[in-house]
Amino acid sequence: MNRINLIRTAIVILTLLLGIHAIAQEQFTPESKIIIAKVAENLTSNVGISATFTASISKNNNITKFNGELWLKNQKYHYMLNGNEVWFDGKEIWNYITEENEATVSVPDENSNEISPVSIITMYENGFKFKEIEKTAESYTVNLYPEDLTKPYKHIQLTLNTLKNEIKKIESYGNDGTVFTITFLQYKKGLNLTDSNFVFNKAKYPKVQITDLR
Repeated sequence: MNRINLIRTAIVILTLLLGIHAIAQEQFTPESKIIIAKVAENLTSNVGISATFTASISKNNNITKFNGELWLKNQKYHYMLNGNEVWFDGKEIWNYITEENEATVSVPDENSNEISPVSIITMYENGFKFKEIEKTAESYTVNLYPEDLTKPYKHIQLTLNTLKNEIKKIESYGNDGTVFTITFLQYKKGLNLTDSNFVFNKAKYPKVQITDLR
């Protein structure tokens, strides 16, 4: 998988952070409603949050691993993964590839086959089946199955830390046998993040080549 596809896959997985609270409510048990609501409130609050994580892609016994960091506030995010960066300011997505000194800018497309910070909300309301997998004293694991079988993944598994109300792990199981995993290592909360934290600043990247996909 090349770096551009890696970033696109990361967008799919990381935007789950923004959408877990919108899963169809009738699929929840009373207990799971409380668990999901607490995690969603914790991650989409008005205060800034950062998290370090590891990301891995595995297929046919081949595993590639990366380290990353995420900054999140409300529906906005900025993250770094393997030297590449992605920003979403609530309207536009900027994707910067360090090695190529190239950036693309696009807007979330609700009709696209890819999950975006906009379309994921609708998809969680109408497009997933929900199944509880495991509950312990410290964690809660659920599987999400897309009703649209043309999606490039069979299901997505979320593991939540119920003591800290955080996402612990996200795993996406692709139709082609690829498993994409993000494991969160450490969260920092109460950060003073401004809107500029979620905007691509062209001045910091001299001679960057920009492709406009809006």
